[in-house]
Amino acid sequence: MPRRAAITLIALAVLLMPLAGCKTAQTRGEKPWDFACPAAGTAVSYDDGRRLTFSGSDPADANACLARTEAGAQVRLIWGMVEDTAGEGRGHRPAMAPLFPAKTGSNVGYTADLSSPGSGIQYRFDTRWRLVGYETIAVPAGRFNTLVFERSVQGTGANAGQSFKLTYYVEGGSGVVLKRTVELGRGGSTLMRPFQAVKFSRPPPPRPEPQPAGPAGPPRS
Repeated sequence: MPRRAAITLIALAVLLMPLAGCKTAQTRGEKPWDFACPAAGTAVSYDDGRRLTFSGSDPADANACLARTEAGAQVRLIWGMVEDTAGEGRGHRPAMAPLFPAKTGSNVGYTADLSSPGSGIQYRFDTRWRLVGYETIAVPAGRFNTLVFERSVQGTGANAGQSFKLTYYVEGGSGVVLKRTVELGRGGSTLMRPFQAVKFSRPPPPRPEPQPAGPAGPPRS
């Protein structure tokens, strides 16, 4: 082999070596994931002490999921991930709609208004959601295949120095969030906390309908 060609091949190999260990999202042939609330009877317990039993979607809004706590209080989850409270912010329901059906790389950005509990002071945050991809995770409840949604939050105006990132791990078959992580940015703070599932159960499949008896045989002679 000529010396110049050999040098070129060596240089190319050196350039490709760092890429060999990189993990890239595989989107070819990926089927978009369409959102649906967890089926009624689905239950999940988290390591922060909460237990939610889902009752399906809100009759007035199919993109808001309803659940009950052990104490009987109703919880409303926008797109199954954002609790419908002032502390989580307002504006998620319509703004997140373009994210679905979601596939790797799908993203959406908007501004949400958060209120501080007690004082009621409002803060505006630029918010961006992105489906990072798919990941198999292990939590105390077991091992699951999940979709990984990233929610990046950046303060505006006087609150511009505050930022944080939440990552949601959603079980694809049920739509239940099995884990959430919280990463604070420089100068960031948030009342939102991480959690993971310690128990998870689905409702039993419906019993098959009884089949009608077949036609009677010919009369005996």
